[in-house]
Amino acid sequence: AKIAVTLSHANVVQVFDLGRADETYFIAMEYVAGSDLATVLRRARKYDKPLPIELAVYVIAEVAKGLDYAHRRRDADLQPLHIVHRDVSPQNILVGVDGVARITDFGIARAESRLTSTRAGSFKGKVSYVSPEQALAKELGARSDLFSLGIVLWETLSGERLASGPSDLEILKKLVQLKPPKISEIDPDLEPFDAVLAGCLANDPADRFEDAAAMTAALEEAARAAGIAAAPRKEVRA
Repeated sequence: AKIAVTLSHANVVQVFDLGRADETYFIAMEYVAGSDLATVLRRARKYDKPLPIELAVYVIAEVAKGLDYAHRRRDADLQPLHIVHRDVSPQNILVGVDGVARITDFGIARAESRLTSTRAGSFKGKVSYVSPEQALAKELGARSDLFSLGIVLWETLSGERLASGPSDLEILKKLVQLKPPKISEIDPDLEPFDAVLAGCLANDPADRFEDAAAMTAALEEAARAAGIAAAPRKEVRA
């Protein structure tokens, strides 16, 4: 909560206050009228109506901007906080009716300046969206969040789950051994996004985009190459 309350960005759900009432701690957060991306994708699959590509690219690009802000956040002495969200997933992406996509729930985020440390070897995050280094309980950096967002990008563009299995262990094994999938094998028109996915889903963090800003730029370039105008709305004719 102390981390989240310092964040103020259009693409990050705002935390207004935190405190304690009697023996209960509370967080007062911005209310976002809309739905989380997981619900949007679930409904799209239910009714066999894929999310328009323009909207999919827009949502992911906006979330990347929010993450870039958090990753670059500094303290009062201008020292980097090294914030890592660690739980980037469709459930934590809110799509507002105001046309703004926001990342929320920095509740398990890690900042280098925190007073208490995560128990060595403990696991945080939703299993289907963790990076290889997170699955192996290694030290995490901002590029771990890019891997997770790359999985969300794949699922938003394809309408399919990237990592699933009969158990959490099987899912983690798939992610540790994952080779960047090509979205062009599902839709040839999306071939420009193959490079974006490769830049997010590389097994070695060093082979991923340098930061979320670079991912955003690559997304926008891929959209232009694919003839897509990423926007918060799309007119649909009957």
